[in-house]
Amino acid sequence: MPRRSRVPRIAFQDRLGCSVREAADVTSLSLSRIWQLMDQGVLIWRKIGRRRIIEVSSVLKLMRGEDTAVATPAKPMVIPAGGAAADQASAPVPPCA
Repeated sequence: MPRRSRVPRIAFQDRLGCSVREAADVTSLSLSRIWQLMDQGVLIWRKIGRRRIIEVSSVLKLMRGEDTAVATPAKPMVIPAGGAAADQASAPVPPCA
């Protein structure tokens, strides 16, 4: 039987990102509500390959009641599963409103 590597668990507040399900679990909100908050721009997220990763800092701000004003959601940045290609790395970034 293969041995599992013993990678230490990182505390939620020390992580950079989490899955949609992890955000729902830690906040005790439904998956539907997490998706709504993502659509509203309250939770900042990125699509990496087929996964959507939510920034933990935005989850913590939501739970602390900080900066929860609904922002205009920006177009999410999509990173291919194999990583960013050289030609995508130089793509212009749209200015913030």
